[in-house]
Amino acid sequence: MFVKKVRKFGGHIVDGAEPVKRVSEVLIEGSDEITINVFSAMGKTTNALILLTTASQSDDTTLVEKIKNELKSFHLGVAAELFEEGHQIFFDIENIFKDIDRTLKRFHFDSFKIAKDQVLPYGESLTTLIVSEYLNSIQVSNRLVHATNFLMTDASYGNANIDRGMSAKLLESRLKALPKDVTIVITEGFVGLNYESAGLSHHWNETHTTTFDRDGSDRTAFEIAIQTKAENVSIYKDVPGVMDSDPKKNPNAKLLPELSVSEFEQLQKTGATGQFLQKRCIDVIKEGTFTVAFYDFSNLSVPGTILTR
Repeated sequence: MFVKKVRKFGGHIVDGAEPVKRVSEVLIEGSDEITINVFSAMGKTTNALILLTTASQSDDTTLVEKIKNELKSFHLGVAAELFEEGHQIFFDIENIFKDIDRTLKRFHFDSFKIAKDQVLPYGESLTTLIVSEYLNSIQVSNRLVHATNFLMTDASYGNANIDRGMSAKLLESRLKALPKDVTIVITEGFVGLNYESAGLSHHWNETHTTTFDRDGSDRTAFEIAIQTKAENVSIYKDVPGVMDSDPKKNPNAKLLPELSVSEFEQLQKTGATGQFLQKRCIDVIKEGTFTVAFYDFSNLSVPGTILTR
């Protein structure tokens, strides 16, 4: 395919209106060629949605309303700082929360794993909607391509396995359909679609979404890089990069500017650097040929860490 770079932005990176503006500046800077940009849910939205699902299945209607209203107020508040009153996005956010209500009711009697995987993706949907619409509002062409339109998985809810062949074909068709002036592609991390349920119906409300466990958005970025044969993946975090020891335990930990993938894997096995990536992400990296760069989004002047082959 014709993608050189994949970028992933963590939830703490886009946790508010000003961060969305800063992210947009980064997206614009690298928009000469097609880039696929993967986003996590804002801030602690995922944790809140887990609590929301738990409360719903426990019939705690008071807690359900409390969590839902807090989440809606937060996202509407972010939108209010980015868009003029009456913008379509406010109606879109309201509709997403109506969809959340319907989903909670529909999956009320299903297993927690299945129900949770239907609710959690709304966090990423809210982030990508806001980022994409903000770019539109400042006249920057982009396309929101939902991960559920190309990342097909099995029914392993909570830690789904991606059908890479099927997903790559779907992604290629989505990219080929892009208008010529669009080089910024926005998509959700952490989320896929159970192809078994997708094959049963053409109706969205009869299909099942799936998630990829912790570091799921990182894994999404690495999987997309393999499927598109991208040259590099940039991961934006809230830490300087890979350190020579766990910075939570050692305040004098030093940044490692360059590591091979095997050296990085060994450091992760020993726990010397803290849990920087889950093992499953490292396994996907090992299958690819792309380089990986970790950057501290709060200080992009710091070079970060590059993983080489």
